[in-house]
Order: sequence, then C-alpha cells, then structure tokens
Amino acid sequence: MNPLLMLFLRMGLKEKRRHLVRNCVNSLLPILCTVLIVAVPTGKRSSVGTKSSGNDLILQDDLADYFPGELINKIYYTPRTEQTETLMEAVRQRLFIADERVVPCDSDTEMEFTLLGDPYLGFGVSFQNLSQHGGGPLQYVIRTKNNNFRTQMVYSRDVLSAYQKRDNEYVESGFLALQNAVEQSYVDMAYRQKHASQQDEHAPRLALAFGHVPVDDSRGPQEPTKILDATIAMMVTMVASSTYILLLVIVEDRANGMNEFLKIATLQSYWKEVALFLINFVQLSAVLYVCYAIAFAHGTWDANAAQVVYLYLLGTFFVANLVTFNFFLSTTLETSAIATAVVPVVVFGPLILAHFSSGLMWLCIIFPANGLYYGGTIFHSFKSSGHLFGVGDVATTDYPGVPPVSLLWVYCFQLIGTLVWSVLWYYVSNVFPGRYGTPKPMGFFLPAQCGWSLKLGHGSSSRNQITAESLNNSAQNSNIVDLELEDQGPEPNKAPGADTQQVVRIANLTKVFHSRKSGAKVVVKNFGLSIYSNSITVLLGHNGAGKTTTMNIITGMVPRTSGTIVVDGEHDANRYRHKIGFCPQHDVFFSYLSCLEHLVFFGCLRGLGREEAEKEAKLVLEKVHLLDKSDALVHTLSGGMKRRLSLAIALVGATKLLILDEPTSGLDPESRRDIWDILLNLRQNHTILLTTHFMEEADVLGDWVAIMEEGELVAFGSPLFLKQQYGKGYTLKLLKGATFDKRETWQRIQQLIPNATVRDTVQEIFAATLPYDEIRKYAPLLKELEATQQELGIETIDIANATLEEVFLNSSNRRKELQHHPESVDFVDSPTSPAAENLIEIEVALHPSKLTFPEARNTFMAIWRKKWIHIKCNTHVYGWLAVLPPLVTVLCFTLTSGITDAAKALPAVTLTADSIYQAFGVLVVNRGDRDDEFWDREAIQSDLDRHPVNGVRMMLLENYALADALQELIDKDYTTYRDRLVVGIECNVTADGVHVAVLYNNNLLHSAGIAESVTTTVLLRYYAGEADATVHTRNIPSTRKQLIDIKTPYYFTELIAIAFYFYVLMYLQVPLQEHLSGFRQLQNINRYLYWASTYAFDLTIHLAECLVVLALVLLLDRTDAFTESSEREIFWTLVVYGVIALPVIYIISQCVDNANTAITIMSYLMIVGVGGVFLLSNGYDDIKNNSGWITVLHVVPEFGLKHSLRVVYENQKLILYERLSAEQNRAHSDGHAFANPRIRPTLFYIISPVLLTLQMLILNQVVENIYTREKVKTSSEAASQSVRKVYRQVSRTMSRAKDRSPSSGKRSSTDGFDQTDLATVNADDVTQETELVRSLVDGGGSVTDAGKKYAIVVQELQKTYTNHEAVKSVSFAVKQGECFGLLGMNGAGKTTVFQMLSRNLPLTGGKIYLQQCEVQAADALQYRRQYGYCPQFDVLLDFMTVYEVIDYFAQIKGIEARDKHIMSWLVKLDIVEYRDHALRDCSGGTKRKVNTILALLGGPSVVLLDEPTTGVDPKSRRFLWKTIKTIQRKHQTILLTSHSMDECEELCNRLSIMVGGRLRCVGTIPELKKRHGHGYNLWIKLNVSLADGGNNTEQEIRQTVTERFNASLQEGHQGLLKFIVSRSLALSELFEQAFALKEEFGDYISYYSITETSLEDIFLNFRPKSRQT
Repeated sequence: MNPLLMLFLRMGLKEKRRHLVRNCVNSLLPILCTVLIVAVPTGKRSSVGTKSSGNDLILQDDLADYFPGELINKIYYTPRTEQTETLMEAVRQRLFIADERVVPCDSDTEMEFTLLGDPYLGFGVSFQNLSQHGGGPLQYVIRTKNNNFRTQMVYSRDVLSAYQKRDNEYVESGFLALQNAVEQSYVDMAYRQKHASQQDEHAPRLALAFGHVPVDDSRGPQEPTKILDATIAMMVTMVASSTYILLLVIVEDRANGMNEFLKIATLQSYWKEVALFLINFVQLSAVLYVCYAIAFAHGTWDANAAQVVYLYLLGTFFVANLVTFNFFLSTTLETSAIATAVVPVVVFGPLILAHFSSGLMWLCIIFPANGLYYGGTIFHSFKSSGHLFGVGDVATTDYPGVPPVSLLWVYCFQLIGTLVWSVLWYYVSNVFPGRYGTPKPMGFFLPAQCGWSLKLGHGSSSRNQITAESLNNSAQNSNIVDLELEDQGPEPNKAPGADTQQVVRIANLTKVFHSRKSGAKVVVKNFGLSIYSNSITVLLGHNGAGKTTTMNIITGMVPRTSGTIVVDGEHDANRYRHKIGFCPQHDVFFSYLSCLEHLVFFGCLRGLGREEAEKEAKLVLEKVHLLDKSDALVHTLSGGMKRRLSLAIALVGATKLLILDEPTSGLDPESRRDIWDILLNLRQNHTILLTTHFMEEADVLGDWVAIMEEGELVAFGSPLFLKQQYGKGYTLKLLKGATFDKRETWQRIQQLIPNATVRDTVQEIFAATLPYDEIRKYAPLLKELEATQQELGIETIDIANATLEEVFLNSSNRRKELQHHPESVDFVDSPTSPAAENLIEIEVALHPSKLTFPEARNTFMAIWRKKWIHIKCNTHVYGWLAVLPPLVTVLCFTLTSGITDAAKALPAVTLTADSIYQAFGVLVVNRGDRDDEFWDREAIQSDLDRHPVNGVRMMLLENYALADALQELIDKDYTTYRDRLVVGIECNVTADGVHVAVLYNNNLLHSAGIAESVTTTVLLRYYAGEADATVHTRNIPSTRKQLIDIKTPYYFTELIAIAFYFYVLMYLQVPLQEHLSGFRQLQNINRYLYWASTYAFDLTIHLAECLVVLALVLLLDRTDAFTESSEREIFWTLVVYGVIALPVIYIISQCVDNANTAITIMSYLMIVGVGGVFLLSNGYDDIKNNSGWITVLHVVPEFGLKHSLRVVYENQKLILYERLSAEQNRAHSDGHAFANPRIRPTLFYIISPVLLTLQMLILNQVVENIYTREKVKTSSEAASQSVRKVYRQVSRTMSRAKDRSPSSGKRSSTDGFDQTDLATVNADDVTQETELVRSLVDGGGSVTDAGKKYAIVVQELQKTYTNHEAVKSVSFAVKQGECFGLLGMNGAGKTTVFQMLSRNLPLTGGKIYLQQCEVQAADALQYRRQYGYCPQFDVLLDFMTVYEVIDYFAQIKGIEARDKHIMSWLVKLDIVEYRDHALRDCSGGTKRKVNTILALLGGPSVVLLDEPTTGVDPKSRRFLWKTIKTIQRKHQTILLTSHSMDECEELCNRLSIMVGGRLRCVGTIPELKKRHGHGYNLWIKLNVSLADGGNNTEQEIRQTVTERFNASLQEGHQGLLKFIVSRSLALSELFEQAFALKEEFGDYISYYSITETSLEDIFLNFRPKSRQT
C-alpha cells in the first residue's frame, strides 16, 4: 500500500480517536434511532377473521345507521323527473330519513353549487341515463363533501391496516348506504316493472348483507410495517452524522488553508482525500450495516437472501454517494456554522422538490437522501402489501405503491451521483480553492493545444491579484530602460565565505499573469537571486512587487513562465519540494493533533521513517522552545507559540530551505522578539528565506537583504553593506532642553562636519544627518557637544545608524522619479515644497453642534449616492434578486390556467375493476324451493363468459358455501387472493326470499363500492331479468378546491412570497458590509438620519418593485384570476412587507459577526414564514381556528407576508365562487347567503405600524445606542453569572469533602493574570501624569482653560468586562499639536482605550475630555466632530473607487469645493492615478493612505491613529509619516498606537507603555531610553574571506572589544559580531575607540555600526514577569 495513504489513514484514525465522543455520539445516533423505531412494540391486533359469518355481516337495513342522520345533512339530486322522484322517494324510505332532507335540482351545475354552498355534510346524486320506464343500464354519480376517498389510488398499500377492520370509508361515511339504497331501489323498480302481473304479496323479499372477505392471520404482515419509518430515521441521522463526522472536518481544513499547505509539502496530497473517503466510508457503512442488522433481527425487513443483498447494496451506494456529496459540498462552504445551516436545505430540499413532478424526481434522484428514500419506499411497498421482495423484483417499476423507478435505477443513479459529486469536487476545488488556494484556469483540464485552457483562465481570481497600482506602474514603466545594478549579487570582496554554498539559485525568472481586461502582466521580470546556506535572506518589496509570487514559484505552487530555479542542485520543483519547509503568514494546523504529532506527521510526509520522525520532532521542538508543550493541542497555545510551531513544521524532515512568509505578522513586540531569537539560533544550520514589512526585523535577522521592485531585483547585500551604499549617514539626536540654542548648536555641527544636514523630526528633538565619509570627525563633534551640553541646553545626546527603511526607499530612488504622478509632491525624497504647503493649508470650518437642514440634505444625498454606486457595481446581484419577483409573476400567469369549472372536469373514480390487474370475483348461487327466481347455471355462466361484470371476471358456483370457496382460494394463492379478489357474492334463494351476502376486500380501496355495483348488476340480470343490464356508479368527492381550480392565484400567492423572501436580501448587503468592515463607525452621522436615509432609499426601490409586480399582474391577468380588490390587497401586502421587513434586516445586519450568520437568520425567518403558514393557515378553517397563534406570529414579517397572501387566495376562491354562481344563475335552493364570510389581510395592515415603531425603537435605542446596548449586555452577563454562581454553590454542597481539602481551597496568587498586572507600579512619570490630569480636571473650572493647551485629557479611565478589568485607572493628557504614542502588548488595553476615546465603547469609569467635550455628557455628534479616526484595519467599502469614498465623507462633512479638496489630498499622498480605481483592486498601501485621508479630511483638531501602517510597505509607510508630520505642524493633535518602534520614534513627541491595562511609563523617547536603556549596540562585520584557517583573528577582535569598550558579546554569526556597550563609556569615546579598532585590524573589519538602545528593547523591559521567565 502507498506509504502516504497509510500515513493519511493513520491521521484520519487519530482524528477519530481524538474526537472520540463526537464520533461515538454521531455513530450511535443512527443505531439508537433505529432501535427506537424497530424495537418499540406497536401491538399485534387481530384481523377480521378467517371466516365470514352472519355475525360479521352488516344487514342492509343496518347500513342506514351509518348514513348522517341530522336534518341538516341533505341529499340533492338531479334531474327532477317523475322517475327520479319516484326512485329518490324509495331511497328516502330505505334510509329512513325525512322528506325535507331530499332536495331536487334542475341541473348538475345547480346541484354542484348548491351542495358546495351547503356548509354541512351532504350528498349529491346525478342520474345520467335513468329510463322513464325503469330497467335497463343504470349510470349515475354520487357526490360527497367527504375528501377522504383516495380516488387516484387502487390499492391500500397497507394490508395489515386494511384487514384490521371490517368497515372502510365507503361504509363509515354513509356512501355505501346511499349507493345501496339507490341501486336496490332501482332493482326493486326493475323487478316490479318486469313482474307487474305478480301480486305484491307473492314478490320475493330481497335482503342484502355486507361484510369483509375472510383473511388468513398467519400470512402476510403480522404488524405494521416500519420499513419507511426506519429508512427515514436512518436517512436523517446518517446525514447528520456525516455532517459532524466528515463535512465539518473538511470545511475546517479548507478554511484554514491546510489543503494548500499539504500541496507544498507533497505532490501526492490527494491521498488525504482518498484516506478520508475510505475511513468515513467504512465508518458510515458499518453504522448503516448495524442499523440494517438490527432491523433484520426485529423483522422490519424479511431476511431472505435477495432482500439482504439488495438492501446492503443500497446502503453501500448511499454511503458512497453521501460521502462524495459531502466532499463536493465542502468546496462551496467557508465556515462550519454555515455548513450546519446549509446541509438540511441542500440534502433534503431535493427530496421535497421531487414530489412536485416526475421530471424533478428523475433529476433529483442522484442526491443521496433521495436514493435511500426511494429504495426504502420500494421495500416498504412490497412488505406492507404482503409481497416478498425477490431476486427478479430489482427491476420492477409497476408494483402498486412503488414510485415509477425500480431499485435497479436507484442503484444506477446513486452510482452516477457518486461520480458526479467526485468530478464536481475535483473541478471546483481546483478552480475555486478558497481563500488560501491558488486557482487553476476554468479550462485547466482541457488540452493546451485547443487554446481554451488559457482563455478560460483569464477571469479566475488569484491570490497574486493584479492590482490597480501594478497596472499603472506597468503602463508608466513600459519604456524604462533596464538599469545596470552593481549590487545584483554580493558586494565585491564581500563573499559569504569559502565554505558557504548556494542552496537556491534563481536566474532570469519571469512570471506573466493574464487578465481579461488588461491582457498580459509581467509580475516577475528577469529576477535573479542566490540564497546561501546557514544564513537568513530577507526579501523586501512594496505591496505588489512580486514577493509572494516569487515564493510561490519556488515552492512549486505557481508555474514560472521562464527562467531557472535550482534548489539543492535540483531543477524540477517536483523533486525538491519536499526539501522546502514553508511557514505561511497564517497559522495552519490540525485541531486534533498535538505539537509532537504535527511534527511527526510532517516528518513522515517528507520521507522520514516513523521512529526517525519522532526523534527529529523532539529535537525540533527543543529548538523552538516547545518541548514542554509536546502533548499540548494547538488551541491551548498562545499566538507566539503557534508561530513557533509553524516554524517547527517547516523545519522537520531535514528541509534544506525554510521559506517564511511574514512569520511575525500580527504579533506584539514581545512575541515577535521570541520568534527572532529562534530564527537567529536556527540559522546556524538552516537556510532561511523570509519576507516582512518590519524593517527592524530585516535589520536584526537578515544576513542578506534582497529588495524587489516591480518584479525585479534592485538591491542585494548584507544590511551593513546596504546601509553604507544607500544610507545617508548617522543621525545625531539631541533632546532639547528649556534653553536649547538651535542656532549655536547647528553652527558647531557645521564647523566640524560641513556636509551635515538638518533632519525633520518631532519638536522635542533636534536631529542632523552626518555623512558616512566624515565618520572620523564624529568623535570630535560628540566631544564638543558633550563639553557644551549645558551651555547649549541639550538634555541628552544620542546617535543612530541609517535604518533599512532608508535603504529600502533610497534603493529605488532612480526608478521613483519615473513612477510618481506628474502632479504629485514627493514627500519621501523631497523637502516640503511651497506647492505642498499650499495644499496643506486647505482648511474646513467645523460644523455647528446641532444638525442643520443643509447637513441633513448633504447626508441624505450622500447615502443615496453610495447606495446607487453599490447597485451599479453589483448589477449582477441586484439584477438577479430584483428580477425574481417579476419573473415569478410572468411564469405564474403564462404557465398556469385561471379557472376550471368542476362541472366540466373533476377527478372521479368509476366503481369498476378495470384498473385492477386480472380482477376476479366469486358468485355462489344456492337454490332452494324457488329456484325459478334466478337464471339457471348454464345461462348465467354463458352470460358471464360473454360480459364480465363491471370489469370483474366472475367465478360461478352452485350449492356451495362461499366461505369454503374463498378458503380454497386462500390455500391456493393467498397473494393473488389478496390483490385481485374484488367481491364474493353468495345468493341464497329460499322460500321467504333471496338473501345475498356481499363480501368486499379492503386491500382494494374501492372494493366495497365496486362490490355493490357488481351485486346490483348481477341482480338486475339474473334476478330482475334485465339482460345486459349494467350499473355504472362514479364516486366524485366534491370540495370547493376542486370546484374552482384557481391555479394561477394559488401558484402566484405561494411563489411570490418566496420570491420576495429572497429579493429583500439585496437590502442586507450594504448595512451588513458597513457593519462587518467597521465602515459604519467612521461615518459621523446622526443615527436617526442615517437609518432614515437608508430606509427611504430602500423603500423607494421596494415600492418600484411592487409597482412592477402589480403592473405585470394587471397586464397578464386576462382571465380575471384576481379581482380588483384582490389585486389591491396583493400590492399593499407586498408594500407593507417591505415596510416592516427592512428594519428587521437592519437589526440583523448590526447584530451579527459574519455574513453567514445573517443569511442563516434570514433563512430561519423564511422557514418560520413557510412552516407557520403550512401549520396554521392551510385553508379557510385553519385561518379561523388558529387566529391567536397567527396574530402572535405576525411579529415575523415573513409569516405576515405568507399568511396575508394565503388569506388573499382563500378570499379569492370565495369571490370567484360567488361570481360563477351568479353568472350561471346558481341560486341556492334555500336562498341563504354564501355560507363562509369574507376574510381580509387586515391584521397585517393593523399590526405593521406597531411593529415598525417597535423595530425602529430597537434599532435606534438598543442596537445603535452603545449605553443601552451595554446595559443589556451587562444584565445578561449578570444573569449568567448568577446562574453560574448557583451552580457552583450546588456543586460545592454536593462535594463538601473535596472543598475542605487544602488544595481545593487555594487560589492562584496571580488569579490568572501576570504578576506585574496585579501590583500598581508607582513610577514617577506615571504619577506626575496622573497628578497633572487631576489638577486639570479637579482644579475648579480649569478644564476649559486647559482645553486651549491640552486637546485630550483622560482621567482614571476604566473598562470592565464580565470578569476582567481591561483598562485600570488610566490617566494622561495630550497637548495641542502633540503626537502621543500609546504602546503595549496585545491585550494591554490600547484598542479598548481607542474605542472609548472614539465613543464606540461605553466607559465603566473615569472621564474623557476631547477639546473640552466630555465623552458621556456631550452630544454624540458634536463629540465625534472633534476627531478623525483611522482604525487598525481597512474599513473601506471595496466597491467604491478611491475618489468616491473620499467624496462621500467630504459630502457628509459639508466640505465646499469638494473636488479641489479631494484632489489636493490625492496629490499629497501620491495616489492621483488611482482615483478611479475600485478599492478592491488597490494595494494595502493605497488603502491605508485612503484611511488616513478620511481621518484627516476636514481638518479635525484631534486625529486617532490605531496602527495606521499595519501591513504597509516601507514606501507607503514613509508617505504616511510625512503626512502625519505635516498635520502635526498645523497643531493638530495625534494619538497613535503602533507595533512599529521605528514609527513611534519617527512620529511621537511623547509615548506611554501600557501593561495589563495600566500605564507603566510616560515621557519623551530620549527620556525613556536614558531611564530604561542598557547602553549602545556595536556591530562589527568581519571579512571572513581574509580570515586565517582558524578563528584567531576573530577571537582577538572579540577580546579587544570586550576589554577596551567594557562591552559584552551578545551575538556572533558568520563574521557578524554584536556587542552591548555600557553607557559609562562616553559616546564620543565610543566612536573614537571604534575608529581606532578599524584602523588597527584593517581589512579584517569590513565596517562597523553604532546604534543607540532601541525603543523595542525598552518596550520589552515592561513585559509581565511571568512572561519574562
């Protein structure tokens, strides 16, 4: 067996063991349900007996007891003639009823409408050919308002139930009594007419008795057949089990990217699906086989060999189809939640659809549930009818009760379904692989020669999306001449070393993507790179530069267009892929595997043996510091631990190359540093290629740095080399004191270093750039500054080398001039120009505090324009949803007929045996003294041979007991007896009359009626002497539904409601997208105005939709299917539905966390609507009887719509009935009005205003009001806490002994929090800040005065969740024009503070003042106008263009000359060329620029920036930095939080660090470095190519530096040494000694670098103690 298959089989079995409870429960569920169905006894009741005796018979006179006996139960008959009146009088006397109960009618039509107008049970008799003289054939129709006659069926389909009673519907309803009275009265009239000469006293008495044919209790079903019940139970439970056992596992793997991750690890990842299929096929088959075995053991199925084989085959095919269907279904689902909601619809929906028509049945039979259901139905029909399913029955299709499909066809279609789902799964999973997959072209399976494969692939989406930027850059750079780059490889004489080899060599790599709109796009162009062993190579580039594409090409996920890639000597990706360890940006794990099991699995996947993989896994876990977590499941790991586990997975299996895609993305600095330490240790014996947007990460980790731009390599070398080549020099930073003399300081700097330049920085710091070529003058300059530090007013002196950020930007300097828009101002590489300053000066006055009419009008128009833009951008979605109701209307009126009069065509059953296969009966004539009353045997036999009686072939016997004759038939062939015997008649001719016993067969539904007709025919022929006489009786159940068959109103009212259910989903899109993206919070709009504008737009569209539907109804209703009143009611019902459904949609959109949940809730509302109407409003009587529940359910708009349309339909039936009655002069005989009063959908109209008011209150006062919502949330949490408290008390009471134990009573000293989180740290700077805030707030009216100096004042801010205090008494104040940084680990409380500052989250305690406005006391609109907010993540509506989204906010803010203002911002941020591109096509950098513009638009006095450059490339980041500095110069206040320490150093005047919800320090960056720093960092790069055979030179340098600099070696790798130098050594002396060291060792030292303590090092000092350890 294939080893990979064995590996995946072990994995699958491990998943089963790990989720043992889930698998056992879901496996036992079908078994337990089967046991409950088949094992619970139902009780065996006796049949009607093996003999038919007189005691079992119903005498003819006793039949009248079954006839309705009230005066209100009337008999209507037609035509009104002397003959019919005579006959009906005789009928009346036989039934013993009063005269007034028999009512004549002039015509069939009048009788029909009179009968149906009568609200009570009645009958109608229509004589078709009654002779005026009596005798001859008799044809007549009996109509009854009883609808229980199954006139469309022949067989009972349930022998046991049919034979458990003597009577049937014909007897119990009184139908047989009326039929017998009519026919026997007619026989009597015929006899008297034929024998008119005889005296009445000599006429023989004719007496009839009725009963059931004898049956054999020992044969046939002995108890009710449970096959169908058991099949349905197995079907439902097997589907549920497969969902939880298989589907959710597959969906989870697809959602987290595991499938694509495995494709990188091995080309044969498809064995995973094979293993999953086999394991789950075996498991589910075993479960179903056990269910069948239980059913066989209890006799549910007959255990003959054929049935056992066929049943197990059915189960096998069903399971195979079900498993493959789950595989296919998984390709269309994104989350487990939506999977559980969708499965019942897609699995059981086809089963429901199949009942509508035979065409749908054949179409849907490939679905697994349909196949199992039809197979079970076939077996059920055979057994319940008393038949044994044999070998030859597999192809039977015409058996009574069996659907028109044989078991063989079921097998075939289940196999076809298995094949179809497998092919669809394979295709969809390749073309639409999900979020993390790389899609293949739609025609990937076609031969390349046909050209269709590439063509079909143009439109497929790809992870390597062609963004708007890349298209523009391609167009602008089409004429750029390739530049000769001297740094395409390692710098001359700076080779990695003699013992270093190339692990990866890339040459002339090119990748071209094709787009349907823009054609070919070169994403990677002539790219060349060498990756050296035992080193870390960092690949940098802006968004869209080609980094991810290059990595995917190396891993083999994406094919290259041209070029060569050699990995460890192999050119073929299929042969080197197993040597690559890939760590994706997101975590990809198996939820059921421990850390050790993950590594063992991937080790085996990469070719290691089991024991070898386990040994290596432990070594790798030790490397990444996870050995103590070997047995921990991934959900128990922290974010940093998960990233380390991802690294371990990439390492295991002796991989030659590690490719890490942003391995620290989203981690806080502490977790990021943990990963750095691991990577630095790993590079000793691993080769690593990684990408990152953190330049400090590249600086710390990178042995080699490669910079890409537009798919090409623009720079390559070590970080120090690149700094020397592209950096401008060291940056001197002087913290200004109160008496700082800028002019004198600058003069002294220029005296020593004339080429120094002033560098833009924050106000508190003076910075100057010192060129590299004058490094020997650094020491004298620093000595001069140190000597005159107090004189010049300098607080601290620091110096830092160039950063990789500067290198990255400068390396593409030559290309940038050709790239940027001609109107843009280059803020990265150019000083601020007057043009830029002019652009910055555009100011917008603040709004007044109250909402004005112009503002409301602008907002109203902006929202309408936004909605219209969304419609234009999603015409396919809106088009399909909006066209659905009109389409349904057209189809209903064109494909259905209007009205069919029952008088012309009604369903009926003629009481003959023509529909019964080879029907036969038994006629026994026992002659006594008056044998002349009947024909002789020969004449009767001759007549029977010539003319079968009503389709029944009669067997004639004389002087024989009927019971004996029937018993002989039972003994001969009981099955034939049961299925074909229609009637048994025994005529006993005696002296006192003719006694006739008529036996019918309940297995044949209409046997009683047929038996009566056959008996009457026999009596007419052989008793009354009417040769060739025949009685034809028709049973036509008459109901109003059948009388007026209004198909169009029925289908329209049913389907238009469902169409509107789906159509209103289009109004969910915009509010849901705004809520989920966070765009809603950015809009400073009065909530009442926002929802009123949205509601007005949506209601306008809805009204137009309703008018279109009404117009189509008026246009297409040519048969007057609806009256004018009904048309009005339909229109207003649809309108009212929109009125109350829209607020519900808005509420749902704001209360869910994802679109799947919203759709699921809407689906449940649809189910309530359809199901509620089915249960409560299924007919006129139900509507009247269930008015209470109907009123309650009107709170659900979907139910209100469906019910109201059902009311319209029922009312339309009444209207049409009266109209037809009036048109045809169908007056009621008694002249009373129509029995049923009209019903109207007025309840819907009355309740809707109340519902609308309630919904708007909920939307605006609960959902949109953060304080009310917080109260509701707090109350619910308090209630749940109370419940848990009671539970704990009960638990303690029940386990007192355990509670008394010392261990149980102990509580952790830390209570689950880090130690530093518990004790308040009274740092001087924090205390001073707190006192300052207290003096500002509590200083007696000083807040207003202080507002001129302080823009933000936060006092003792607190936020408490259920059991966690997120923010703990935080106080700080931010000056006007200051940039204040708020730093902290993940979970420190930064975002919570931002949310409270922006008034998106209510405060638990404390106060916030923003420009003198207190957050809780001020008007929400007025407060929000004080600030601009840039959230952490992009919260833009991706369907809008760059210009449209900025213009939307500009219009909301009431900015005049919007176009000019918007263009100024687009020019400033260099995105003019993307103004008309949809945001979905823009890169992350452009989106962050747009977010920044929105935050700064209108010149807010305070700007809140929550990680504004997250995920942004350095070029875009520098643009944003420059913009922020510019607005800061205009005295706009900035509150910033970031994980980038470089960003904080560049922008922040002051910053604070939060830990565990508290501030730990506050101050300027130089102050914090001075207070918490550990010294300077000295980097020395050795020229290893010049080193001697040993390490003597390197060792000597290490020793010299340690002694001379009073330093300690922190790190050494491949000739790069890092030392920590104490602050006791003056900075000037440090540079002097470093320069001397370089001179002393000459070429052995390539270069050195001196940097100050980084802000990140200081930040890490404040990590919690428990985490430091």
